[in-house]
Amino acid sequence: MNKKKVLILTSSGGGGHLSATAALEKYLGHDYNVQPIHIFKLLLNLDPIRILTFNKYTCEELINKLLPKKYVRLIALISRLGTQYIHRRRKKIRQELRDYFIKEQPALIISVVPIMNYIILDIAQELNIPFVLIPTDLNVSIYIQRIKKPTYKQFYIGLSFDDKDILKPIEKAHIASEHVVTLGAPLKPDFFTPKRAVILKHKYRLNNDIPIIMVLMGSRGSSETEKYTQQLLKLTMPVQLVVCIGQNLKSKEKLERLAVPEHITLKIVEFTQHIAEYMAMADILISKSGSQSVCEALYTNTPLLLDATSALLPWEKFNHTFIKQHHFGDCIKKHTNIVPLMTSLLEHPRTLAAYKHHLEKLEKNNFADELHKLIKKIF
Repeated sequence: MNKKKVLILTSSGGGGHLSATAALEKYLGHDYNVQPIHIFKLLLNLDPIRILTFNKYTCEELINKLLPKKYVRLIALISRLGTQYIHRRRKKIRQELRDYFIKEQPALIISVVPIMNYIILDIAQELNIPFVLIPTDLNVSIYIQRIKKPTYKQFYIGLSFDDKDILKPIEKAHIASEHVVTLGAPLKPDFFTPKRAVILKHKYRLNNDIPIIMVLMGSRGSSETEKYTQQLLKLTMPVQLVVCIGQNLKSKEKLERLAVPEHITLKIVEFTQHIAEYMAMADILISKSGSQSVCEALYTNTPLLLDATSALLPWEKFNHTFIKQHHFGDCIKKHTNIVPLMTSLLEHPRTLAAYKHHLEKLEKNNFADELHKLIKKIF
């Protein structure tokens, strides 16, 4: 018996889309013929960055090069110009995607990409292919651009959380509630299984009685990693620093040259599949603003301090508002604030306990279970 084909439209711009795609493949691969397609590679001949750089970079490659260096304003400008470019070339994009869908004949289209979903929705409605949009950002605005009052009954938006602020852009676009479902965050299975911190600390040879501060600046690492670590090494109280550098091995060399005082231990973690375990052990997570990292912390009930020492990407600003309004953590606006803020949290743990309490109260749907329910409804 042939399995129904599920086409996942994804992107390699940033790590969140690929992580969500990997989760979808894991959850659906047994029952369906899952086919991920990098939509911007499919449309490579239309990529303006590739043209402007004489094939040196694609748009995704350029963004990935700029992200670790925190060239936020430039990335935002590229995104804004890219959005305008896509709309100007929408007829050509529509034709190429339509031809591709007709050729592949998927039973279901899932998109985890932003910007061009109004084009995908139009084609899906014409060809009568069910379409599920799964934003990988808590701010869904960039995913539902130009979608107004959709009428296609087989169109669904799968949200990470049922939250009034997350729903605001959807309500503004007059997208009816029957199109909206709370799936939960599209995370890997490890984030949905309970963990015992005491056992994990023994496994990773960490002291159960000394606070653990985790630093995570994304799968590609960041120049900010060293800056945060340098500040944290100034703490006068005993702490265990777990610094995740992702694929940034240059950062490892710099970190290993730092002078570490006797009362502080420094554990450098390269790219790993066990982030959920490290988060489950951490008393505090210092992270970049990406929704993937934020949702991972929310699901492991780990208090968050988000990096706000530079300008924020437009689609990540909401994450700061979200964690502060719900009392899941705070933001760091200056590197010089790190030591006093961390000292205050560790010396007066009531604030940390309150963050933890609010995190535990947050309703977190099991993404795999809710996704299967939705697809069963569609088919």
